[in-house]
Amino acid sequence: MRIESAKISAGALHEEVQSSVTKESLEFWVGDRRRRAPEPASPPPAADKLSLTPQAQASQPVSKTLNVDDDQQLTPRDRLIADILRSMIKALTGRDLKLFSPSDLADKIAQAQQSSAEATAQLQQAAAQQPSAGFGLVYDHYESHFESEAVSYSAQGTVKTADGKEIQFSVQLNMSREFYTENRETLRLGDAKKVDPLVINFDGNAAELGDTKFQFDLDSDGRQEQIAVLKPGSGLLALDKNGDGVVNNGSELFGPASGNGFAELAAYDEDKNGFIDEGDSIYNKLRIWQQDGQGKGQLLALGAKNVGAIYLGHVSTPFTYKNAANVTQGDVVSTGLFLRENGSAGTVQQIDYSV
Repeated sequence: MRIESAKISAGALHEEVQSSVTKESLEFWVGDRRRRAPEPASPPPAADKLSLTPQAQASQPVSKTLNVDDDQQLTPRDRLIADILRSMIKALTGRDLKLFSPSDLADKIAQAQQSSAEATAQLQQAAAQQPSAGFGLVYDHYESHFESEAVSYSAQGTVKTADGKEIQFSVQLNMSREFYTENRETLRLGDAKKVDPLVINFDGNAAELGDTKFQFDLDSDGRQEQIAVLKPGSGLLALDKNGDGVVNNGSELFGPASGNGFAELAAYDEDKNGFIDEGDSIYNKLRIWQQDGQGKGQLLALGAKNVGAIYLGHVSTPFTYKNAANVTQGDVVSTGLFLRENGSAGTVQQIDYSV
């Protein structure tokens, strides 16, 4: 082919997006009173800050040399945080803190997530009998990174060849890529533990926490906590174990005992189909607890809200609930779904309450 003349137009469109999110929080308390460090309105400085209670400030300074073998897998920044935590716990409680590598605990965590209903009951009983440590610490770190890139090329035109032919043509090329990663780390010491009940959103897309709070023993330790009321459209998934028509404490919810409500619910999947449905004997015993401003309310059967089956799969969906004053009320840990009798779907969420 020999080109005599040509008329060509070409163009391209390129789009690239990068997004990174990092969230970090540290809470600690002494005795029965839980303290939450105030969250800054503006981004924090690069340096790490730590605020101690008056009791800790009055304590004698404690110096401690880190064991290189214990911290050989830590970065310099992580070693600094570990040193601060050790010194703080020592100053507050007089007790030494021993750190373990997350890899050493991976198997134990996996086994805990597969615990049966019987193991959950034993855990609740042991937790009720265990004496208070007198302090608690919660550290959470979350980070995610997303990248997306796309390019589109198109061209069209007309050419004439030396032998008199006229050729019209067009060509298009599209290329794209996406990448996403996330990581979540949690450290809980002393009396700290996750309090993550399952919430079923029967009339809405997502659970919402109101400013009104009521007293309820969410972690089944015999003490009442201040719990934010769920707004209309959502309710706590409950199992009235003693049949008294009342949700007495967190042991009759799914999640507060183990920190994984979906795993607790999965223990009742008798036909192993990945759903809690009419094929499982617990289905007719499950209730949705709708609350009022005083923490009272109704216990409704799943069928009363058209809930036909609850899917046991779930994915991490970190999100923080804050009120108008920017005070944290709780955190969404993960989200799953349920199917209605008419074939439509709704959502089930595991919420970590701030108490």
